[in-house]
Order: sequence, then C-alpha cells, then structure tokens
Amino acid sequence: MKKDYLFLIYLICFFSILTILRFLTTASFVQIEMLNAYTLMFSVLFALICCLYDYSLKNLILCTIFIGFYVCTIVCKLLTDAVVSEREILCTVGVSIIFYASSASMLYVSSLLKGTIKKIIKVLAVFLLILFLLAVLIYVGYFFVNEKNLLDAECILTIFQTNLLEVKAYLLEKNLYLLSIAGAFILGVVTSFVFSFTKLKPNNSKNKILLMTIVVLLYNLIFMTPKMKQNFVYSLSDNVIKTLKSYKEYEQGKEERYARLENLKGVLKIRQEKGLYVVVIGESTTREHMSGYGYKRLTTPWLNKVIKQQNTILFKNAYSNHTHTVPALQYALSEKNQYNDVCAVNAYSLTEIVKAAGFETYWISNQERFMKKDIPVAVISRTTNKQKFINEHVGQKIMTTYYDDKLVEFFPKIDNNKNNIVFFHLMGCHAVYKDRYPKNFKSFKGKNKKVDEYDDAILYNDFVLSKIYERVSKEKSFKGLIYISDHGEEPDKGYGHESSKFTYQMSKIPFVMIFSNSWIKTHKNIFEILKENQDKYWTSDLFYDVAINIFGIKNIPNRDEKADISSRNYDMSYEKLKTLHGQRYIKDEKEIDN
Repeated sequence: MKKDYLFLIYLICFFSILTILRFLTTASFVQIEMLNAYTLMFSVLFALICCLYDYSLKNLILCTIFIGFYVCTIVCKLLTDAVVSEREILCTVGVSIIFYASSASMLYVSSLLKGTIKKIIKVLAVFLLILFLLAVLIYVGYFFVNEKNLLDAECILTIFQTNLLEVKAYLLEKNLYLLSIAGAFILGVVTSFVFSFTKLKPNNSKNKILLMTIVVLLYNLIFMTPKMKQNFVYSLSDNVIKTLKSYKEYEQGKEERYARLENLKGVLKIRQEKGLYVVVIGESTTREHMSGYGYKRLTTPWLNKVIKQQNTILFKNAYSNHTHTVPALQYALSEKNQYNDVCAVNAYSLTEIVKAAGFETYWISNQERFMKKDIPVAVISRTTNKQKFINEHVGQKIMTTYYDDKLVEFFPKIDNNKNNIVFFHLMGCHAVYKDRYPKNFKSFKGKNKKVDEYDDAILYNDFVLSKIYERVSKEKSFKGLIYISDHGEEPDKGYGHESSKFTYQMSKIPFVMIFSNSWIKTHKNIFEILKENQDKYWTSDLFYDVAINIFGIKNIPNRDEKADISSRNYDMSYEKLKTLHGQRYIKDEKEIDN
C-alpha cells in the first residue's frame, strides 16, 4: 500500500518541478493553463519508469541525470540570450523522458527473456541510450568548447560531409586541447552512465506496470512526439536533412541560373559611384500599429524622429502583394508581379540582377533557412555571395534562436571601394508576439493582451531598425537603407495574417527609405520624384522595379518604368492595385472592412 502512494508522490513531484522549469522561458509570462496536458503525460511516464524499477534510488538518479543533461541545452540557450519558449522547455524535457523510458523499458523486457533475443534487446537498449546521451553531450560540449556558440547543421555537415583534409583543416581552427578534454569527458560520462544503467535490477513482478509503461510510451511516441518539434534534437536533425535536400535542388538548377547570370553580365551597367545599400525585410509588421504612421501608442520612437529628417521618405500607402511570406517575397524580390505575364519560375530575382551587375551581395537572416514551401525565397537568398542564418529552428516560422538585434553583430566586413548590398531578413513581429522581444521591452498594458504583446514587438522592431541603421550608416560608402515588411498583421481581431480571414490591415505595410547626403546630391532627380510619390498607392511586388533604379542599374531586360515609383512615368493607379495575388483590389478596402 505504501508504494501505491509513491507513484502519486513521484508524479506530483515531477509535475511540480517541470512546471517550475517552464518559468525559465524568456517570455514575459507563463501560460500555466495551456500546456498542462503535456506536463501530465511526461510526469506519468516518469512515475511509471520509477515504479517499473521498484522506485530504485539508482534508477531515479540515472533518470534525473539524463533529464538534467537535456535541461542543460536550455541553459546553454539562455546563456547566449537566445529566445526560449515554455513549449521548447516542455518538449526538451519530454524527449528526454521518452528517450530514457525507451531504453529502460527495453532493458526491463530483456530481463524477461532468454538466449539470443535477450542479448539483442539489451544491446539495442544500450545502443539507443548511448545515442541519446551522445546527442545531448556533444551539443552541450560544443557550446562550452566553442565560446558559447550553439551547435548548428552547418557545423555537422562540415564534419560529416567533407573529405579528411577539410575535416583536419576545420579541427585545426578549433582549440584541440579543449576538444580533447571535452571528448575525454564525454567518453567518461557515457561509459560510467551505461555501466550503471546495465547494472539496474528490474523487479520481474512488475509486468502489469511494464504493460502500462509501454502503452504510455507508445502514446507519447505516436501522438505527442510529432508535435514536439521545439527541441534541439528535432531542430538539428531536420535542419541537416533539409540542408542536404536543398543542396540537391539547388544543384539541379545551377546550370540554368549560371547561364542566365552570364548573359546578364554583359548587358547590365551601373551609372554611379561605389556605394553600400542595405535592405531590411521585416516580418508581419503592419503600419497600422506604428506611431510613425499615426498609431496612438508610441511604438516607433526612433522612426518618429527619423521621418522628420529631410533624407527620409515614408511611403504612406504601401501594401503587400500577399499576406504570407513566401508568395509575398517571391514577387517582391523578382520581376514577377501581379500585373505582368512573366512566369514566376523564370523571373529574374533582384539578387541575381544586382550580383550580375557587379555588386557584392550579403544575406543575413533570423528566419529559418530551409523549409519545403520556402524554396523560392531560399533560392533567392542563396544567389547572394554570402549568407548567414542565425536561427537554428526549422519547420515552422514561429521560433527564433536569437532576438533580431543579434543580426547587427553579423554585419559583414565590406570593401568600401566596391558596390555592396546587404539584405537583413528579420523575424520581426511574427506570432507568437511575446517571443519576439526581451522582457525589458514589455511596455504596453491595456484591455487586449494580444494587442499589447504585438505593440511591444513593434517597439522592439523599431529598436532593431535603429541599431541596424546606426551600424550601417557608419560605413563611409553608405548610400541608403530601405525598410519594408513582407506583409502586415491583424492582432486586433486575432487573425494573424491568415489569408482565409483576410483584412486589409494584413496587407498594410511600412515602407521607408533613408538616404545619405552624398546619394541625394548625386541623384537629386530620383530623390525628388520619390518625395513627390510618397503619398501614392503602391504594392510590394513592385519593389524590384524601384530597387534596381535606386541601386543605379541600367539596361534591365523587360524593364517597365510604369511600375517604378521612383520614375515620373509611374502609372499604377489606386484603382489598378491589388493584393492576395490579384484576389483583392486595394480600392475595395472600405467596403470589405466595413
């Protein structure tokens, strides 16, 4: 009877500890009521494993240490000022208890068998345990050996996808002394852990508990594990797979792309002196919540000041061509738009054009690098000379490893005697809003919590823009910065940017240009036209047309000045403009929103 109570005690204790761990999140608050089902399932599995081994102290210690190793991955992320959600904490602890329970259950099963099958099951249990241990210990070890940098897919591929000479060169760049110590430590920990694990003595009278454990474990594996993507095991493995797949797809189209670029190189000309241009691509940012555009709350203090300067142009009626990132950016960053008959697959991308014109190009992103549906944008970004993706998460556009201000640290060392274009791709204000900013940016409190969180995200986004501008404007060759968001957002109604629930706020985007005095002096005519047109209506799929003119690139194939808002021939009237790739007219805004 006494041990019947132990099961409940272990369950409650684990549930309580896991609930406390959820407070490690970098979010401004913890939604206790939201994830209790996950917490309970993991707690039940933990209690069952303890019961299976008759509440053995050795098993309890091993299980706790194993889970502790996985919790260390969260601590590593916190030490790098990375974003950590409570769901990620739960998923990380969840996979650890599932992994341990898998090996422990198999070890128990092997004790019930005899002969060869007994040895096979036991060896398999030990093999899985070693695999699970190595995964977490290498991740944590890499963090401490490599100056608090998190392990990513690129590092894994560097080691496992190259020849021996390249591996040697890679290792020589590292501290071999530290690597040796770390390797010896990991080997020692794994050996000691496995030795203790194999010495566990199952109580063979617990067959009913074994059955319950297997049922709960299978439930977790089949129904919960597919939802538990926010942990380093899934992120790394999926990132590696998608990286390899993207390499193959990119390789298949290499010859065609190279041929097109070569054809362009002999045609394109640059009409101006050498300079640096910066394009900042926002995410899920609506101008309707920016004080620089008249919003009631002070959400953009930096922008408010900048737009008062003569060298800044604020476009007041800019709309995105779609409410989802991939279609929006595929059109914005290529010659394809809603109003021409260019095939999207064959359309020149902005990155191809500027590279062919002789610009050194860079892509610095806080978005996930590889997603199946994200291939068009991934291909566009990989056309640049150099790319840096600082986000280790994959699969869904909701998680970040760092807040956006981290991107500034990766601004490249440029040659000011060359033409350079740097693209920054922010995570911006994408839901979950509270995960987009540090706690010290929590500033607004009203009747609608979601709106408060979104406005906090806008405030932080403004701070990020100020930091980017502060850094890039220091370069002596700096010519201009352009900021545009991929699409807007609808936090007021809680619709996000789901096109099936379309409102025009989802397509109302900020569009800002800040030029240097030297650029304005050289391009006074273009600057004056942009100033004259800043109140005109415009959609983001026309960005390609205005960008190539600002960058000073001439002889563009199939160039249409009527689509260029920096041209006096701009002729995209309010009545013509559309969004959702032609499904909605901008002129119908008042009718639909009312």
